[in-house]
Formats: sequence, C-alpha cells, structure tokens
Amino acid sequence: LENEETSSKSPSAPNRDSSRGSRSYRGVSPQVHDDDTVMTSNFCSQDNETRSSPFDLGEEEELMAFNAYDKNGFVDLLNSMAPVGSQPGPELELAIEPQPEPQPEPQPEPQPEPQPEPQPEQKMALVFHPMYTTWKDPELRNVKEKIIDNCQNDLLLAMVHRLLALAGGLEYISHSSPHGMYPEQVLTTIPLSELVQLFIDGELEVSVVHSFAMCLYEMTPNSKCAFLNPVTIHEHECVKSPGKVQEHIKQIRMYHKDKRYFLVPYYAGRHWTLFVIEPGTATVYIVDSINTEKTKECYKIAAFIEDGFEKGFTWITAKCNQQNSNWECGYMVIKHIRAFLDTMQYDFLNNI
Repeated sequence: LENEETSSKSPSAPNRDSSRGSRSYRGVSPQVHDDDTVMTSNFCSQDNETRSSPFDLGEEEELMAFNAYDKNGFVDLLNSMAPVGSQPGPELELAIEPQPEPQPEPQPEPQPEPQPEPQPEQKMALVFHPMYTTWKDPELRNVKEKIIDNCQNDLLLAMVHRLLALAGGLEYISHSSPHGMYPEQVLTTIPLSELVQLFIDGELEVSVVHSFAMCLYEMTPNSKCAFLNPVTIHEHECVKSPGKVQEHIKQIRMYHKDKRYFLVPYYAGRHWTLFVIEPGTATVYIVDSINTEKTKECYKIAAFIEDGFEKGFTWITAKCNQQNSNWECGYMVIKHIRAFLDTMQYDFLNNI
C-alpha cells in the first residue's frame, strides 16, 4: 500500500467519484440534493440547520486523507481523521458529585414488653369442719359398727379398713380445690364417717359431693364449665348468710366470665339437685332426680342466682333419671356432673 505506483491499482483501495457527494468504498457516491432539508444517509437536517459530525470531511480534507491512507496506511488514516485542533486528552474521568452519606433512619425507641400482672397468691381457706389433728369424729364409731354389722361383702369391708389405715390415725381427710376453680383456693375437710357412707349406700354429705366436684373439675381443664361451691350456697347458708351466698355467686360469675355454663350442686332438705346455668341464653336447667313438677320457687337458691347474675332467667326442668329410694340423689348429682363435663357441654340440648 505504500508503493505510490501500485497503490492506485490495488483492488482494495477506495474509489472516488469527483461528482458531488461523499466517499464510497464501492465507487458509488450517493447523490446530494440541492435542498439542504432533505435527509441522506450521511446528512440530517434539524431545525433547518445541518449538524455535521466530526467524522464528516470536506473535499480537500478528504483528498488529503486518501493520500495519507496511500502513504501511511490505514492506521495513519484513522489518526488523520481526528478533528482539527484536537489533542490527546486525558483518560476518561467521571465527574461524580460527592453524595452525602446516608443518614440512618430514626428508629423508634423500643417499648418495654408489657409484663403480666402478678396474680394474687391464692389463700388457703378452711371452709368446712374447722378442726385440728386431735379432732375426733363423733359419728365414726357408730358408722364403723354399722359397717361391721351390716356389710356382707368381705372385699368391701377390707376396703373400709384400708381407708381408715390410710388416714394415719386421723379421723378426717382434707382436699384442696384445684388451681383456677375458685378465686381463692379452698380446703375441704371430710370426716371419715361421711366418706365411708360411699360403701354402705348412705346419704352423701356436702363435703363428699364438693370433693367429687373438685376432682371432676381438675380432670377437665379445658372445660366450658365453672362451679359454684356447694359448701357456700347450700340451703342452710341461704337462710343464715344470704349476703355471703350472693357475693360468692357474683365472684364466680366475674372470675369465670369466659365460661359458658355454671354448674350448681345444691343441697336442701337432705336432697341434692343440680342446676345448669347458661347466661348466654338466660336459661337455667333444673336437673332433679325427684321431679314432682317443681318450679324455681321451690328452691331458695333461685333468687340468689338471678340476683348474682343480675338478670332474669327462663327455668326449664330437664328430663333425667329418677331415683327409686331416698339416698341416691347425691350419687345421681355426681353422675350428672360427670356426664355433663364429658359430653353434654358440647351438645347439651341434644343430650339433656
């Protein structure tokens, strides 16, 4: 390519047409219109002004470029096409304005986690037969003699003797209420003479039924039911201490306000009756094993229930098994409580 004589003969050398137009490597010059506003592949009109690229050369400059191309080769040609007056510049630099350091977003001050309110310590209350270790059950001897004289079952008699031996010389046993049954923990004392009535089909006293109620409550911790204390609300207390009875009902109602049912084992005139209170429907179900068309007026506790819950109730006598003798009522109340806690509380209307 540096040979002047052969450079024009080189097939790779670009051809130039002297007519108006720009250089073409194929020897073809695109026609340029006289109208400066017409766009071609090399010229573009914008706002009636033609903006030329630094790589667009005039005829003289173009001729000089071709001569340089012939003499110095392709690399020199590229260098000669640099705009006039351009000097090698520094390496590319990016003018980046300094950005302010991001400020951390203000974080809210951590709030102290709410601490659960301390639960008041449950108090121990002796509510039945306040006695000491030297207390003697005046009825125990008579009951033991009755068992020995009338019991024909050796196995049952052995169980009675074993129970007396487990008492460790004491003539009573004590039973504490499970946690959460009452606002305050209650300690019930059961004389052995009342406990052994279970073995001879005897009438069940308040202490025994209450102990069964505490055991059944403890066996069903997720129950929908709460209990009134039969020791506090039996008929004698309704007559002797009406204010105490009404206050107890209010306390239990507030303490177990999340419960759906309230079970009330009620002892009056040597007879047991179970009441099932459903405050949500303002209904009280009477479960009585001696059903002689009784109404709520037959029970002193009825007025205390309505006063304690501060509403009137619809009283419904439920159909239930009836007792044949005069001693079964306590056992039937225990049975009804057990059945209600096991199944009826979940589908009461279809099972009562």
